Amino acid sequence: MNTVLQKQPLSRSERKKQKTRADLLNTAYRLMSKDGVDETTIAEISELSDVAFGTFYNYFKNKDEIAACVLDCVIKDLGERLADATKHLRATDPAAAQAISMRIVLREMITSPMWRSWLKKTDLLVERMTVGFYDHAKRNTLLAIQAGNYDLDEKDVDTAHSQHTWMMVGGVKSILDNQVIGINEKNVVEGVLCSKGLPLERARELTALPLPKIPPLQIDFSYP
Repeated sequence: MNTVLQKQPLSRSERKKQKTRADLLNTAYRLMSKDGVDETTIAEISELSDVAFGTFYNYFKNKDEIAACVLDCVIKDLGERLADATKHLRATDPAAAQAISMRIVLREMITSPMWRSWLKKTDLLVERMTVGFYDHAKRNTLLAIQAGNYDLDEKDVDTAHSQHTWMMVGGVKSILDNQVIGINEKNVVEGVLCSKGLPLERARELTALPLPKIPPLQIDFSYP
């Protein structure tokens, strides 16, 4: 006889732990969004979450760990909102959907104090972006390949995604540090698109498209 395994409901103590962890992440996000990661302290996070300072360490080893978890939550939410904002393009012009998505991500990285703090930890940021944006980026890339937009073999999509994430993070650092005269978000996206095999003229057309309004934040702090 076949049996269907059902997920057991959480106990009261488990629900309380889940809520406390989500509250800590939510508070950390709000503080880091305003002040940046470096300026945010565990004491502030604990106090504003109404959690004892020592209790914090029952959930996270240190500030770096909670910052990484906040980053995962933010990336997941942004990826979902980008998918919703560009769904009208995926069937007709997936390369345009990808260009717009990348520009919005870059703009977020450039303007947010929290993202600018994460840029100081380049390896961590690239790792989490590579994982967090994987599904969204791979779907758009495969659709663009199938539409004949990119000169890229499907078996190389995963490698290209990792390389392009490095290009985006490096591009933002160049913009913020004024390392290259005249560089901007459009230049960076054009470079990524061309590395996928899109002609430069077409890449410039796509980076000139108006950015759509994306849905409001709905960050799930119970993730991961």
